[in-house]
Amino acid sequence: MLPSHFPQLPPASGRLVLWEQTDHWGLFFLQQIKRAMPVELPVDAVPLTEQAIFVASVEQLRETVETHPASFVFAEVTMTHYRELLARIPHWRQAMPLLRIAVICLELPLRTVGEHDVFTSLFCEAGAATVLSTRRELAAMIPVVSTHFANIPQRECTWRESIEQRLPWRNV
Repeated sequence: MLPSHFPQLPPASGRLVLWEQTDHWGLFFLQQIKRAMPVELPVDAVPLTEQAIFVASVEQLRETVETHPASFVFAEVTMTHYRELLARIPHWRQAMPLLRIAVICLELPLRTVGEHDVFTSLFCEAGAATVLSTRRELAAMIPVVSTHFANIPQRECTWRESIEQRLPWRNV
């Protein structure tokens, strides 16, 4: 069950981080979230979809999670860089306990079932919250993402951050 609204996040706490490699599933996922959101949000709430961050490399992903340690990351894994991501996930999870990482393996359904099971086991053992292989599974993650952000402990905002959140051009 979805919360009554997607919560407003403090600037440094967490973001929805999307790392696409082969397909444009990130926009699909954001559209699904928009459909799931209630029509009326509180006046000061910033929709989760407006706070999403797209990254293009492992380095950008690293910088983003270090800046926003309570993020929910969806990282697409390909055969060319799965080892690098597999090595980094345990370190990120240890350093940032509120970080959640979902691994997306859209390339892997073309492989045999046994190889897919191996990747799932490896990434789950490394600390990934889940391993997804279809867009349908991605859409089913909306309540999980919503719950994650609803459970992030809210930190006290500085007066400057409080003012910046209320500016009409805050997302420009």
